[in-house]
Parts: sequence; C-alpha cells; structure tokens
Amino acid sequence: MAGEGEIMKSYEQYEKECKKIRKENEASLKKFYQYLYEDEKITKDSLQDMKERIKEDMPEWLATMGRYDDPNIESMEEVWDI
Repeated sequence: MAGEGEIMKSYEQYEKECKKIRKENEASLKKFYQYLYEDEKITKDSLQDMKERIKEDMPEWLATMGRYDDPNIESMEEVWDI
C-alpha cells in the first residue's frame, strides 16, 4: 500500500500534468480562433477580442478547474465559487 508521501507525490504529479493540459487547451483555443479568422468565419476584431478574453480569463478558468480536480473539495459551490 502506498504511503502518505507517495500519495502526495503522485497527486503533485497529477496536478502538474493537469496544469500542462490546461495550458495546451489554452493554446488550442487560440489556434481554433485563428483558424476561424483565416477561414473568414470571424473578423480580425473578433479574433483579437477572443485572444484578449482567453488571456484575461484563463487564470480564473485554471483556478476553477484546479478546484474541480481537488479531492478535498466536496461541494460544487466551492468549485464554481458560488
């Protein structure tokens, strides 16, 4: 059976990997909106607005997902900061 130290190390690795995946998702969102712009589905202003929104809101999105992944949080109100 794994000791507490091993569990914490495993959880820290899990958190690190989740953060990496979230950052990759941020890059994917930006690429998706760039594609929409290049395919003339959105305007340059819309592209810039979305990039700015992603940049501004990503810290809160990451914090929310961190709370969602946190095994110590038992209530969805805590996750969504309601």
